[in-house]
Order: sequence, then C-alpha cells, then structure tokens
Amino acid sequence: MARRTSHSAGGAGRFEFDRYQPGGADWRVTTDDGRVDLRFVPAGARREKLNAWVIASNFRQFVGTFQGTVADESGKKNPPRKRVTGGIDGRSLCPVVNRA
Repeated sequence: MARRTSHSAGGAGRFEFDRYQPGGADWRVTTDDGRVDLRFVPAGARREKLNAWVIASNFRQFVGTFQGTVADESGKKNPPRKRVTGGIDGRSLCPVVNRA
C-alpha cells in the first residue's frame, strides 16, 4: 500500500492506494484532522508512455466515483448530495471532482 501526504491549512492529506495495481482496488483519501474521509473507486484510466530519449513520462489519470464524507467547519459530516465523479492525476495525486 503506497501512501502520499500533502499538507494544507486543514491538516495533512493522505492518499492510500496499491502502487502496483492502482486501478484494481479502492483508494482512500483522508486528512489528519478527520474532516475528509473519502473512498475513490476507479472505473477507468487514461494512460500515456513517452520516451523521447531526453524526456520520459509514464502518465496515468484515473476516473471513477468518490464516496464518503467531508466535514464542514462546524464538524458536521456531509455525504455527497449526488453521485460525485472525478479523477486522480497519477503524477501529482490531485483529486479532480465533477458533480454528476
């Protein structure tokens, strides 16, 4: 299980996923302060491998569904109102959310 941590004003964010089978199992997206507790279910991926001698890239961008809760400033945990779809960029692990 690979972990990647990023820091923000609300606490450190954690992404947990299987590095060797990133599209084969659910991902977890959480924060240390407990305000974000999401599960990302991958449904597909866009892949690109490039080797141009001087530059090499192995790009994967996953699309799928986010489920879970995000707490507001008062601490109330809010589930998504509708199905939330989006993607995660495999290079930077940045969530991209689209409301369905």
